[in-house]
Amino acid sequence: MGDTPYTAVRRAAQDLLDRTGVASPSFRTVDLDDESGEWMLLRRVLRLSDQAAGLAASKVTKMLHRKRPEFVPIFDSKVAAFYATTARTPWNLWPALQADLNQHHDELTRRASSVRTADDRPLAALRALDIIVWEHVVTSCAS
Repeated sequence: MGDTPYTAVRRAAQDLLDRTGVASPSFRTVDLDDESGEWMLLRRVLRLSDQAAGLAASKVTKMLHRKRPEFVPIFDSKVAAFYATTARTPWNLWPALQADLNQHHDELTRRASSVRTADDRPLAALRALDIIVWEHVVTSCAS
């Protein structure tokens, strides 16, 4: 199985999973600027995915969010557009998303509390924010 960009992503993703838990760390409190902190584990996976054709940040974050729903936000172009950023600058999305998650956490938690995922896991407040913003963008509810 030699070294390929895909095996590098797989190893980095496994390292993230090995060094984090299902509920901790939390995206709400993780230091996005700490060069030696948990967030750098995700940034490393995303940097490596840039080298793997067809393995965009949206795919990587969707896979990792299922394993770490409190830690890994899903990168989605619609959500990024809401926060005035793009796939070329995902680092601009994370602080804005974190700020909204913190500002509206109680309401998001309340809304998510009655929802279960298809595999019967509780919906994370982080995912609730993602869904609400995505729906807002695609349904043009602002207009």
